[in-house]
Amino acid sequence: MSTTLELLLGETRESFFHLENLGHYLDAKAFGLVAIDTAIIYLFVYFSTLFVSQWHYLFYAPILVLGCSILLTIKCIQQREWPRIEGNILFDRYRNSDSETLARKVSATYAKYENAVIDVYENKQKYFRWGIYATWAGVGVEMLLVGGIVILPLVVSGMCFM
Repeated sequence: MSTTLELLLGETRESFFHLENLGHYLDAKAFGLVAIDTAIIYLFVYFSTLFVSQWHYLFYAPILVLGCSILLTIKCIQQREWPRIEGNILFDRYRNSDSETLARKVSATYAKYENAVIDVYENKQKYFRWGIYATWAGVGVEMLLVGGIVILPLVVSGMCFM
């Protein structure tokens, strides 16, 4: 087999597995975002019950937004399958081929599957990005609620030193 074909085969394999690893890294980040969203919801509910005697329907807004973030992030994590190259099938299909033909066909197979992995990865990125946007929106709504309902009355009544 020529050096060019060996290089091509090695490069396409490396690119394919690099994309697979990126998908796994994105999943790990998504799991972290779900944990952060859950912690933010818990802390918001905990501190809201400490400082507010009666819940207003507005208190559900940040919880709903952060819940949407969790759902979007879970949708990112859910997409865990993409086409894979199975060694047995490749072996059976190209058993009688010469090495140059084999290298070309295997490289073409990796390139075809790489496009499918790219599509899955871009879809995962989209859901993860929207999950982050929803997290920031939920935190912003929480800040407005806590600032307007908890801190502002304390400042006005003189109980809080600024």
